[in-house]
Amino acid sequence: MLFRSGGYPGSLMGCIALIRQTFLDTQWQRDALAAHAKNPALPRPEENASLRALFDAAAGAQPVVVEAQDELDLLRAQKIADEFKLKLVLSGRGTEYRMAAALAEKKTPVIVPLNFPSVPEVETPEKAGDVSLATLQHWETAPANAARLAAKGVPLAFTTHGLRAPDSQFWPALRLAVKRGLAPDAALAAVTTAPAEMHGLADLVGRIAPGQIGRAHV
Repeated sequence: MLFRSGGYPGSLMGCIALIRQTFLDTQWQRDALAAHAKNPALPRPEENASLRALFDAAAGAQPVVVEAQDELDLLRAQKIADEFKLKLVLSGRGTEYRMAAALAEKKTPVIVPLNFPSVPEVETPEKAGDVSLATLQHWETAPANAARLAAKGVPLAFTTHGLRAPDSQFWPALRLAVKRGLAPDAALAAVTTAPAEMHGLADLVGRIAPGQIGRAHV
């Protein structure tokens, strides 16, 4: 989930342990400060700005976005969110269709990329032999990823992350997702109201209405 090659911790188990310990420490810090405020006779815990920054997230008042490295990370993140009662938002890799049923059970919002794989090179028998069945299946299914999630009732939003040229690639990719089964209304919501709701900003952005923050176009 947060594992990076060459970084710390150096294993998936260590990464998960560190995440859990961080939220446990955050809960302890929050409760200790609350106890001291209620009874100043108690020792005041040492201030920790990093843990304090997580107070709202640990209380479920601020969304926690977890970037998944693969579809199994989605389930690992959900388990941690359930344990600590986090307001989870998952940032996917485009393979979420493989876990659509499991994601539908929790209805956790998913940020879906639109960087679909390019056409595999299979022009010659030699090139075709180097392309795995999994690669072909993902190339075929990736554009329908959003449609499959939406069909299961999974809240979703789109991101330009992963696109080499977002200005020229985003809208064609979005149209392809619609062509592959995503309802136009769901596509519109995924770039307007859905991301605003995911991040707790629906009262400010996401709609054309009085009180919403807009941008003037010249």
